[in-house]
Amino acid sequence: MEKNSNIDLDKIWQESAKKYNLKKKDYWLWTVKDELIFGIYSHYTMIEKQYYLKVVCEFKPKWSDEIYWNIMINSKLIPNLEKEPLSYRITGSYIAPMKGIYSNQVELSGLDSEDEIQTKHDNEIEKILEIIRNISKKEYTGRADFDVITAIYNYDYRNARQILKEIPNPYNLNGTLKKSGTDLKIWLFRRAAKRYIRFRGLLFKKKENLSLESNKFK
Repeated sequence: MEKNSNIDLDKIWQESAKKYNLKKKDYWLWTVKDELIFGIYSHYTMIEKQYYLKVVCEFKPKWSDEIYWNIMINSKLIPNLEKEPLSYRITGSYIAPMKGIYSNQVELSGLDSEDEIQTKHDNEIEKILEIIRNISKKEYTGRADFDVITAIYNYDYRNARQILKEIPNPYNLNGTLKKSGTDLKIWLFRRAAKRYIRFRGLLFKKKENLSLESNKFK
């Protein structure tokens, strides 16, 4: 792998970005399709003395960040980030979680040339772009934080509250963190989301009642 490890992946990323009309930010390639944003990350890895090029793609709806920020800013857990560039939604520290939709490890011989690694990387990008062409926002599901954000987006506050109840507490009774359990960031999001939903749910119900009242006089 000595020869492979001397080949700069950043140059590989730049070439793939140009070839497939992708944007590049730090260690990520990214693109937007309709209301969805996609991030692609690749790196060298070793498994049982064999080297691989690992390529991963994740996605989320653009509106997931607006909802996540509203929840976390409302609880004063993060600063206001609405003026950050679109690329922040991929590389930033305070962003809505992304769902993995592709992960593959391509075997490297250890003697691959830069062109050979470029070809292997481009082949992975082409597989990912085919997935991107066919994916929809409905697939942003399968984990509690994804599902809560989607439920809030759909004004389904009752379902959002139910999902939040199912996220286990990461703390022991004495206040220490459990060795295994809910990720602390998800727990902080859960607490903030509960407060946000309580307020938004009441506001939404009030608007519904006002709408019903106004319809009586039509």
